[in-house]
Amino acid sequence: MRHKIDSIIWVNKKDSIIGKINTGCISISGSANLLKYVAYDKRNGLILGSSGTLIRVYDNNGTLVMQDKSSLNNNGTAVATSIQAADYASRNHVVFGGAAGHIKNLETEKQFTSLFWYDKLGRMVVSQNTKQYNKATKAYSYTQYDALGRITEVGEIAQSASINNQYVNKQLSDALFATWISGGARTEVTQTYYDEQFAPGGILAQVNLRKRVASVTYEDVYDNNSTTYQSATHYTYDIHGNVNRMAQEIKESRLLATGLNVKYIDYEYDLVSGKVNKVGYNVGSKDQYYHQYEYDGDNRITKVFTSKDNIW
Repeated sequence: MRHKIDSIIWVNKKDSIIGKINTGCISISGSANLLKYVAYDKRNGLILGSSGTLIRVYDNNGTLVMQDKSSLNNNGTAVATSIQAADYASRNHVVFGGAAGHIKNLETEKQFTSLFWYDKLGRMVVSQNTKQYNKATKAYSYTQYDALGRITEVGEIAQSASINNQYVNKQLSDALFATWISGGARTEVTQTYYDEQFAPGGILAQVNLRKRVASVTYEDVYDNNSTTYQSATHYTYDIHGNVNRMAQEIKESRLLATGLNVKYIDYEYDLVSGKVNKVGYNVGSKDQYYHQYEYDGDNRITKVFTSKDNIW
């Protein structure tokens, strides 16, 4: 008995062979019956069968490709019982049901570009690329926000628990997500601080910070200590909200020993247009350097001058 599916795929329930008309076929070992075809769209689908049979079907630039994915029908652990129903959560995630019980989130293809997860407010909080997925302990990129919706922390987290298990009623649970974050190993962490002085005393006096970024820090390995960062950028502002001084701090032992671990950039602005008139690098030091700009009537840069001593 043959059934025609979406005009291009034939399923033979007797001899367990599927194929594209006149272009060959793929043979499935054993005596499994092929029970159902589930389509994601016109280019992607799955054929389900007994004995854990699972065939991925997709269109590769006009060529029908069929892959035996039976060994992946339970997140990498095969089951031998019938897969009776399936539904796509996305093109790369499928939820199964069958005699073996609920089978969660099969990755139908590991070579995806990226996967994304969102919180209740629609903000992206977690993503995962192929390299992260294939690590021994799966890794994710994550983002955390403050109460005003501003980004406070981004980085990579190694976490054996799936982010998919942190959802309640199809919504990401804030409490479960916080526990998931705190329970993982965080690396390459960038933290952003707002509104208040953060730069250590003696580096930079930060003013006019309300609703503005004060400092951004980076550390290779998160240790829950805001002072142990490896590098940071600190900002202070004029009354118009323009950055008028920036300090770049690098906590490297040799730089700390020589006192060269902090570099400064000063900005001067046109009060009417807000355009930058002059930039000074490390003013007052031996390596000080200046840029000065000229503009036309449309505020387009026409000339740039440089100086070591602020004499033009």
